[in-house]
Amino acid sequence: MELPENHVACRRIRFYERLGFHLNDFNYVQPPLRPGRAELPLKMMSYPKPLTEEEFLVCRALIYSKVYRVPEA
Repeated sequence: MELPENHVACRRIRFYERLGFHLNDFNYVQPPLRPGRAELPLKMMSYPKPLTEEEFLVCRALIYSKVYRVPEA
C-alpha cells in the first residue's frame, strides 16, 4: 500500500481498514520493477490482525523471493 501522504492514498487505506485490514508500521520497499527506476516505499496491510515484526519479516521475505524474485533488501 502506498504511504498515506495524500488524500487518495488515505482514502484507499481507510477503505481497506473498513474491511478489517490493518496498516502495519514496518518499513517496506518495493524494489525497482524496471532498470533505471527508483525503489518505492510502501506499507503492508494485513488481515485479520496486525502483523508482529517476525510475521512481517517472513511476509516480506516471501514477497521479495516469490513476487519480485530478488534477494531481500
